[in-house]
Amino acid sequence: SSRETYPVISLSFANVKEPTYEMAIQKINLFLSKLYIKHIYILESGILHGSDITFFKKMLTASENINDIDMTLALNQLSRFLYRYYGEKKAIFLLDEYDTPLQEAFINGYWDQMGDFTESLFNSTFKANPYMERAIMIGITSMSKETMFSDFHNLNIITTTLDKYVDSFGFTEKEVFEQLDESEDAIWSLLLASGYLKVEKVPYRGKTLKPWYHLCITNLENRYAF
Repeated sequence: SSRETYPVISLSFANVKEPTYEMAIQKINLFLSKLYIKHIYILESGILHGSDITFFKKMLTASENINDIDMTLALNQLSRFLYRYYGEKKAIFLLDEYDTPLQEAFINGYWDQMGDFTESLFNSTFKANPYMERAIMIGITSMSKETMFSDFHNLNIITTTLDKYVDSFGFTEKEVFEQLDESEDAIWSLLLASGYLKVEKVPYRGKTLKPWYHLCITNLENRYAF
């Protein structure tokens, strides 16, 4: 039923912004190691044996001994360990900014290497994984079913522009006009809350004791003060 509880594996690739493939892999390796440390209670419970203990201990240390194959299997294996620990309960995966390593790879010229690694990781974790209940992946890049996700089944792509979720992201049209009816200055609050503007404190200038701030348009390189 919908009230059942599931073990959760949560991971973010938001900080994987490296100039080379080797540095990016080291960063992902570190994140995976921290994930295993978070679930070290599985190892301490004594339910693992043989090669499972070896693999778990290997993942605890973000060392050069961990190769790409180990890393692509890490999430799959962790969900299997959780399945055993929690009495045959499948895991829910939450992966934030799944596409950041791919964006950096494209910019810095190691797309092919990162693409191959990511495809192997995703297939092992999200496709060929009997210990997964479901997964939620969040990113800003359009998820094409013709790319590394072509082998996935039951892939549901949700964007902020879908009518089905119009009341789940940002502000509704009714909310915007209600705010503007109360005050025209509400436009600035709405833009800030929506992420189109950000506030930046600037160095003290002038005789006023009040701090100075800039409202900067977030999607432009040139910053305009308001």
